[in-house]
Amino acid sequence: IALLLVALSIVGGLPLDGPTAVACWGLAWTASVAGMWIALRRRGPAGQREARPVLEPRTWQRETLPFLAYGLALGFITQLGVIALDRRGQSSAQVGAFAAAMSTSHLVVVLDTSSNRFYAPRLSFLIDRGEYAAIVRIERLRVAWLVPALAGFLVVVFGWTREVLALVRPEFADEGATALRILAVTAVFSTATALAPTVLKFVDLNRFVLVTASIAAVGQI
Repeated sequence: IALLLVALSIVGGLPLDGPTAVACWGLAWTASVAGMWIALRRRGPAGQREARPVLEPRTWQRETLPFLAYGLALGFITQLGVIALDRRGQSSAQVGAFAAAMSTSHLVVVLDTSSNRFYAPRLSFLIDRGEYAAIVRIERLRVAWLVPALAGFLVVVFGWTREVLALVRPEFADEGATALRILAVTAVFSTATALAPTVLKFVDLNRFVLVTASIAAVGQI
């Protein structure tokens, strides 16, 4: 929806600036939330609105803490490069070009987020029941559509690196070209293996996941 709104903005002659991007993103999420609410009303279990909620805040907090810590660690790793460049006294053009390259490469992470939200609940259920053949089948289905999407992303990034960065600012085209190619490869690798930490957390290897993410953050520093 967001991409469609961006295309309509271009056709309508609107400027491709920050406010336009925020408006497209906000309208897309508003439409998505409205669609999910309508779907829930139509297909939700009978009697769900009358059911009494079971509140177990301590259990929920304990079980979700590893996911929160892992998300914070990844967020720290993501932003560390821009902070480090700025602290080293690099020019604003270099810092801006790197930030643009990083943001562009992270477009593919949308596939990571969406696929995790789709597959993680199923994996949790299947792991709990020990249905490993079904887990392998789900992973094959995921790979079948994910690999072409990731390959297409790399083709665009490596084929039109400077043109992509010039959409942000023309002066970023040369400064951020190398960074974008490197970050795109790492983003594709992260997206391809995105379910691994989720599976490890489901099989009670939370400490291993958090230690690994922490080591990666320290190594990047």
